[in-house]
Amino acid sequence: MSLATAQHFDAIALHIVKPEIDASLLQVQNALSAYIDDTSNTFGLTEASENMNQIHGVLSLLEITGAVELAQATSKLINHIVANTSKVTDQQLGAVSEGLMMLSRYLEFVVLRENLLPHFLLPSINRIYAELGEPLLREGYFLQPYLSIIQLPQLNLNLQKPEISPSQVNQLLALYKTSLNRVLKKQANALDFQAIKLVGHFTSMLAAGSSSELYWHAINTAFTDLQSCKLNDVRLRTLILIERNLQKFIGNTAAFVPTEQDIADALTLSACRDHEEADELRQQLGLYEYLISDAQAGLLGRYLHGPDSATIHVTTELMQQEITDIKNKIDSMQHGDSIDSSFPAIGEQLHQLANALNLLNLGEASTLLAYQANQVAGWQDLTNLEDVNNLMDALLYAGNALTVLDRSYIAGTSKLPFHNLHISLHQLEEAGETLIKESRESLNMSMRALTSYLETKDLLHMNNVPAMFETIAGALLFMNATAGGDMLKQAAQYVERAFAPDQTTPPDSHHINLLANVMVSVDHYLDSLEQQKPLGIRPFEIGLKSVQELAA
Repeated sequence: MSLATAQHFDAIALHIVKPEIDASLLQVQNALSAYIDDTSNTFGLTEASENMNQIHGVLSLLEITGAVELAQATSKLINHIVANTSKVTDQQLGAVSEGLMMLSRYLEFVVLRENLLPHFLLPSINRIYAELGEPLLREGYFLQPYLSIIQLPQLNLNLQKPEISPSQVNQLLALYKTSLNRVLKKQANALDFQAIKLVGHFTSMLAAGSSSELYWHAINTAFTDLQSCKLNDVRLRTLILIERNLQKFIGNTAAFVPTEQDIADALTLSACRDHEEADELRQQLGLYEYLISDAQAGLLGRYLHGPDSATIHVTTELMQQEITDIKNKIDSMQHGDSIDSSFPAIGEQLHQLANALNLLNLGEASTLLAYQANQVAGWQDLTNLEDVNNLMDALLYAGNALTVLDRSYIAGTSKLPFHNLHISLHQLEEAGETLIKESRESLNMSMRALTSYLETKDLLHMNNVPAMFETIAGALLFMNATAGGDMLKQAAQYVERAFAPDQTTPPDSHHINLLANVMVSVDHYLDSLEQQKPLGIRPFEIGLKSVQELAA
């Protein structure tokens, strides 16, 4: 269970109000820009402060973890700037600008991915609090509420306490202090990181069976391959806090009990690592949906630090047009048609496409097209069909890569994976759009049939409804909406039974309403896909409950 599920987070609600939030954020950014251009122009700052307070209130109601804290911190700093216009620093203005940008991008990320990953915002929030002189948030700040909601399972670590003398235990603390000091000074070598790992290993064994067993096990996991970890300021502060806890633990092993915040820090630091032990810990404690590894964070970070969705959509569309243009030119040449182009010109076109793909982090597609660009530039004719086929395969691969990228920036489509990457995904997307449109038309016909039945009580109106339900169910299965497809199949079976010519007792109003719930549930899902809106955590929940009651 993710924190989004635990807090009843709903991306659909955010999608509805996001245009208003974006408009308010733009007003704040404009006011800040006007002040930066002319520091005597403080007129818009007061209104910007009010707008940020409103944004914070809306996000609090929606429980957008991370965005709430960032909006609050940004609002505080803007209020501080308004109250001290004569003492504003460039660092404060930079922190506000970063906060506004990250807040806007994070909200877009939440709508697209339908998930909360507030840990992304920790550096921006702490930068603002540093300018305000307020306490900084700790590494596990956003995990702590999650730990208070769930009951962590007991881990069967099967650790045995080592036979170690008191003097050796004290040496562990000294070893950690020395190695940590070198890490903080950015002078650490491989031996220092090995020493820290050794301390984590022995400490976790010393804690076997104690109330701090999980805490030190997480610390030991975090210390594995620590030299490859991105040790930002927040994590360095966590390592310092670990030293303090280590001193308490060594002083009295049995009495030491880590705080909930300490455990959250340890779990966050360990679960974000990219190795087998961290994967196992995330799985054992059910943290997979909430805490991701640094490698996964790097991939998802493009949504926050790269181009926004509007830029991606325009760019991919233009590049798809370029790919189609090249295909058409080659096709025309094969048919002997005269075109206003040459092989070197097409090669240059391919080279530019390869560069653009590289900028979009589509490395494999970029490499394929760069190779083809060099090949095509040297062609004299199209007599070698294998070379032509290789070029078309490379263009297909590049087009598919662009389609996958573009789709990842559309709300709701992250739950509809592609299954065959060896066909034209661009054309598959167009086919999917047609399928959604025709499915909604069939569903509307089913609704009109039900309405006509209610008006006339003529069973003939319902004759074609089961077949239409079966057709729409097939479309939903194609779109990977298995629950919706199964639901409509059950609804089709109910219609066949309840509206059969030999049925002596017609369905009552309650069962008619349940059947309508199923139809509306499917229509809502298809509408979300068509309008590119979030699908929600359980898009068919009402329809599934209704069809279960119909089948009873």
